[in-house]
Amino acid sequence: KIDNSKFFTIVNNNLDRMNQLIIDILDLTVIDFEDAKKESIELSKIIEMVKLNLAAQMSEKNATIVFDKLPTVNYFKQHLMQIFQNLISNGIKYNKNKPIITITATPQGTKQLIKIKDNGIGIPKESIAGIFGLFKRAHSKDYQGTGVGLSIVKKIIEKNDGEIAVFSQEGEGTEFHF
Repeated sequence: KIDNSKFFTIVNNNLDRMNQLIIDILDLTVIDFEDAKKESIELSKIIEMVKLNLAAQMSEKNATIVFDKLPTVNYFKQHLMQIFQNLISNGIKYNKNKPIITITATPQGTKQLIKIKDNGIGIPKESIAGIFGLFKRAHSKDYQGTGVGLSIVKKIIEKNDGEIAVFSQEGEGTEFHF
């Protein structure tokens, strides 16, 4: 006899994963067709909105986001939300301890160099080169995800004439620069 509650849990988890994958793919494809306008945005306000969106995840893991004075930038608000939400969410998800996400910004001519650093599990050396690839995941067995989030981040940044780099060491955390 099959345990129905176990069966329904498996089906429900798979439906949740499929739903998230569809949402991620839609986010990825809509980037090229958006008709948004750049606006002057305080990065600290973006971080506060992201904290609200991730409140449940942050509470569950007792996560902290640390940032000093962040600049005002001229960018697409929704794109900034997507970038910060994906990177911060990953820093919380891929962490076995109390996640601490640190965000800094440094002027680089007319642009800002943004750094988002976490104290998580890090990315294996052999996975770093392909981490921004579509459906690529460094820790697919132990953590849920679709492998689309970092592809979205990279596409947004590059579409806006930016660059992104990742620095990581297993067990030491990860740092994204863009």
